[in-house]
Amino acid sequence: MGKVKAAFQTKWPAIVAVKKTQREYQKELMELRLKEEDVGERVMVAGISTWAHTQFHNKLKTLVKDAGVESIPILIQPVRKALPQALRDLTSVALADWSAFLNEINNVNIDTLQEKAKRVKERKEAEKAQNARIARLENQQDPIEVLHLQMQQTSIGTNVRNSEVRTPQRTTGNAPADATTARRPVRYVAANQGQTNQRPRGQPPTQEE
Repeated sequence: MGKVKAAFQTKWPAIVAVKKTQREYQKELMELRLKEEDVGERVMVAGISTWAHTQFHNKLKTLVKDAGVESIPILIQPVRKALPQALRDLTSVALADWSAFLNEINNVNIDTLQEKAKRVKERKEAEKAQNARIARLENQQDPIEVLHLQMQQTSIGTNVRNSEVRTPQRTTGNAPADATTARRPVRYVAANQGQTNQRPRGQPPTQEE
């Protein structure tokens, strides 16, 4: 029996499991996500029904310990930022340690969480429907809308042509009287000169005048 076991082990040696390093656990911690659609919903774990955020809390707690970051609160903010909005809104912005952060996730009010998750889902569904409608209009325009646009373009083109025809006519023949009438030149003299040239009333003009 011993020879058989030794031969078996020689041919099929035992596989040694490689343990993850703390760096690998830290990477897994930063990549851990709770899906938006699972917030406020129940999930099955090992045949037991539990809340999705509770299961997420358990995984997060284990990774924090395995990654050896229990005394590194600076990593809390990246993890919190990656939480679904409904759950993130129920956690504090600034937390001093992992224990407080994990407790807030595990102890959230389920009714409040479900209400927030419902509003988030409704808003995203409305945005999705609106984006789909915009995409349809961009890819395939409504024939009536296209015809309406064409009529508008035709009307605009007609108005432009009409405005080009109605150009101001050039004047021909005699120009208006006020434009051709010569104005009498005005002679300006100095004030003292005007007084010198004046002659007494009743005296005949001299040759210089």
